[in-house]
Amino acid sequence: MNEDRRKLIEALLSAGAAISALGATSTLASCANLLKNTDRSPNSINNFIFTALKTDRIAIIGAGAAGISAAYYLREKGYTNVVVFEERSRIGGKCNSVHIDGQVYDMGAVFTTSSYTEVIALAEKFNVDLGLLQGQDAAVILDSETAKFHTSSTIEKAALLGVAAQYLQKIKTRPFQNIFNPGFRYLDLSLMVPFSEWLQKNSISPKTLESFFGYTFTPFGYGYTNEVPAAYAIKYYESKLVTSLIQQSSNLRMVTAGYQTLWEKVAKNMDIRLNSAVEKITRDRDREMVSIQIKNTSITEDFKFLINTSPLDTSLKFLDATKTEKNIFSQIKNYYYYTFAIETPQNFPSTGFLPANYSHARQHHPLCWLKRWEKHNIAIFYVLSDSPNDTELIQKTIYSDLNQKNYQLGKIRETKCWKYFPHFETANLQRNVYDALEGIQGENQTLIAGEIMNFSTVELTTRYSKNLIERFF
Repeated sequence: MNEDRRKLIEALLSAGAAISALGATSTLASCANLLKNTDRSPNSINNFIFTALKTDRIAIIGAGAAGISAAYYLREKGYTNVVVFEERSRIGGKCNSVHIDGQVYDMGAVFTTSSYTEVIALAEKFNVDLGLLQGQDAAVILDSETAKFHTSSTIEKAALLGVAAQYLQKIKTRPFQNIFNPGFRYLDLSLMVPFSEWLQKNSISPKTLESFFGYTFTPFGYGYTNEVPAAYAIKYYESKLVTSLIQQSSNLRMVTAGYQTLWEKVAKNMDIRLNSAVEKITRDRDREMVSIQIKNTSITEDFKFLINTSPLDTSLKFLDATKTEKNIFSQIKNYYYYTFAIETPQNFPSTGFLPANYSHARQHHPLCWLKRWEKHNIAIFYVLSDSPNDTELIQKTIYSDLNQKNYQLGKIRETKCWKYFPHFETANLQRNVYDALEGIQGENQTLIAGEIMNFSTVELTTRYSKNLIERFF
């Protein structure tokens, strides 16, 4: 995006009163109208061009999959002066591995499939073992009508294959030409509706939705199919992933030593500053410099470029955000995804799904569970909520629900609450918010990566970071 165009967008965004709920909507619409009147082919948005030296100082905010992979791909290109700031005392972000009774459990990201090409390439390069995810063929499903658990039948699996074939044929058509590229630019209007609506329009019935898409969408923390725009779901359900899910017994794998160890190995010998929460970021356009101050220190460091992989709405607390950034970042929505490691009885199934809870009205109820190690009686339970303050309520609900099914759970050994799946609602997609977001890439020496830019899986986040580095450095 050239300087004249940047000024025009900022002028539109600043028009009228201060940004309120109504004002934010109207200014986004103004920005969208500008973009609609331009060529929207894949090369139409001309970002700022970086003229970077291999020795330029580059700061990355966040040491999760997005931040560490960005640092890795910079290093592969020969950049030698990259610093990663992380507020936690560990790296990995939502790849969070804990040890309980001598075994490792992932409290965030768990599996990989054959579609995880970038993750698999990193695992191979850094000698990280990917083992089979155990117990998938024995998964139990809570029947919504009988309220009893049953295992998947041959008939259900045959129906799944039929739905998958129908879906795979559909996503080969024109509206999907750009959706599987990194990012969400140039979306077709047909993808800017809730996922369940899109499925119905394409003759995929609610029953088949439950038997196929349901088990790997809401339980995995991606919200509710009647709320989340189809663009996100279809980005997630790329053809390779769908094929992997069909062949799950041979394709679902886990990082044997824990997902966090992958990023620890990738990050070895990098300049990672743990326990370094950002207090303030100041970007000097004239000097083409980014200054970063860390909390509880008096030191401010200067960098040539900034890559922000932290949650964009959270970064408004420390970033000297432009009007464009404030407007876009404040529109981001999240869910809260809770994971609990709980002791289970000896006869507890290794994997379970509870489809009756896959609606917003049933938040706080368990969506699924996974016993990572079949011979160890610890299962991870997964729950969605609108609030980060529902831990106690959710705990009680899990125990109550499972007790009704005659399963007496033991102690809770570990709990996590993730601010999860950042996304835009359908109305904002219809205003081409991603075109505007990608249009500011490179402005003020700043790039943006992370979940919001591609989707909340380790693979898609990593792919976007790789593509971003290739585009700008």
